[in-house]
Amino acid sequence: MKRSAVVFGLASLSAAMAVQASDYTDTAKVVSSKPIYQTYTTQVCHDETVMIQQPQQPQQRQMGGSILGGLVGGLLGSQVGQGSGRTAAAAVGAIAGAITGDRMQNNQQQADAAVPQTRQVCRDVQKQ
Repeated sequence: MKRSAVVFGLASLSAAMAVQASDYTDTAKVVSSKPIYQTYTTQVCHDETVMIQQPQQPQQRQMGGSILGGLVGGLLGSQVGQGSGRTAAAAVGAIAGAITGDRMQNNQQQADAAVPQTRQVCRDVQKQ
């Protein structure tokens, strides 16, 4: 019987201490604190318009300018020389006139067309 009384007494004592410990609160003065921030990355996008160079489709070349230029160049060349030199001057004039006439009619180097195009541009931004 003594034994059960001792065990009962110890159990009661430990239960009382547990109840007292759960009701206990303590206060203290805060000396310093350091905030903790979470950093995350997000994507920010916007549309911008840019000019894109697109080559023009090749067009069929016209022959009228070459023919007319060759005739005019041959006539002017034949007016320059004497004897067999006239024939050579006419040939050189015809060739030069044909090249000049071709370039004038066909605008040998056509500029590429600039076409506006909208595209989306995105960048990563870190935030807290």
